[in-house]
Amino acid sequence: MPKMKGGKYLKAIGLILLAVILYHVDLEEVWRQLKLSDPVLLSAAIILIFPQVALRAFRWQRMLTRQAIHCPFRYALSFYFAGIYIGLLTPGRLGEIAKAFFLKQRGWASISQALPSVIADRCLDLYCLMMVALFSLYPLGLGFQSLMTTGLICIAAALSPWLILYHWQSSGRAGMVRKIISNRLSKKRGEAFASFSQKAGQLLSRQIAYMLIMTAASYAIYFLQTFFIARAIGLGLDYLTVAMIVSIAILVGFIPVTIAGLGTREAVFIFLLGRFGISPASALSFAFLYNLVYIVCVGLISAVFWMRLPNRQEVKNVSLEQV
Repeated sequence: MPKMKGGKYLKAIGLILLAVILYHVDLEEVWRQLKLSDPVLLSAAIILIFPQVALRAFRWQRMLTRQAIHCPFRYALSFYFAGIYIGLLTPGRLGEIAKAFFLKQRGWASISQALPSVIADRCLDLYCLMMVALFSLYPLGLGFQSLMTTGLICIAAALSPWLILYHWQSSGRAGMVRKIISNRLSKKRGEAFASFSQKAGQLLSRQIAYMLIMTAASYAIYFLQTFFIARAIGLGLDYLTVAMIVSIAILVGFIPVTIAGLGTREAVFIFLLGRFGISPASALSFAFLYNLVYIVCVGLISAVFWMRLPNRQEVKNVSLEQV
């Protein structure tokens, strides 16, 4: 795929926003709070990186198994961490699609066969985050004034994707559209699209409920990490409040206008934590420790897995320049 024009300029938006935030916040106060942070709670947040990512990697491996793609868990875990490393370097973490190329390198699946699981893996994460973020709108005072309205919208948002997919599959439209598109493509591309569609269809089963449970469990651990980070700097917020704020910040951080969510995520933390009387300096301290855990520590761990991959430069060139 061609390289996106102006991508490097989009990345600068978040970095400029971060520079503005750093200019206006009392950095001496930030440094003072960081020095007083609890190392035990911070260490606990770092240690939980492994079970949190391992659960997501196991979920992905189960998807591959459902598609009759053999990938032992130790390789799935390695590919998952390496994909995170590439994702940290790309806007919106699009580089995580590199997991498909890792499978191709091993000869376990073509890219068209591997992509459905990679896309589904990403969609489940976004689905979970969006549901938490939607639920957060009422208690955070960001939109709906009625709890009943919020509940109905959350229920509709939760059920809509599955009802649409079920109707799409059961009505036979999926097969008809597949046939039309395949006939309009060249033979090679038509075969690749047919392979992609077949593997995607294999994921749409009752097994998806099992995948959703694993997704919820992985994010329960993730939000526990953020809760430990908040408590490490003395923020007196409960687990649910931290989870709601972080879910919105993560989604905003996915907007491809920066690198690894820098700038946009800090702005959301300052805004939402401010609604609870938390100063910009404290919010920035929280953001700093969040970045320490999820960018620095996760990045270093992921880099180790990345460095152990054979022919990694070839994969990096494909994922960064062609995805």
